Amino acid sequence: SSTLFLAGMVVAGVGFGAAFLGGLRQLSAVIPAEHRAGVMSAFYLVAYSSLSVPAVIAGIVVTHLGLQTTFEVFGSIVAAVALTMAAEAWRTRPRQPARP
Repeated sequence: SSTLFLAGMVVAGVGFGAAFLGGLRQLSAVIPAEHRAGVMSAFYLVAYSSLSVPAVIAGIVVTHLGLQTTFEVFGSIVAAVALTMAAEAWRTRPRQPARP
């Protein structure tokens, strides 16, 4: 339904925006000033490529597999990557020192 589509679009947009801004904030904090422009350029390149390359691939694949199959395969891959990255972020998060 269109209501679910719009709700999903809002959730995805908020999630991507928060992740993108969080990544930029973290990079800004740790990159030396003399390298900041180059690293930020690379960050934008990777961020936008991570959106456009899978969309182009899905567009090519849909002509061979059909819309339903492409959606199921593409969605499953995206979900698997997202869950893997969430698990990795949880596993490698900074630990708080034990309180006495």
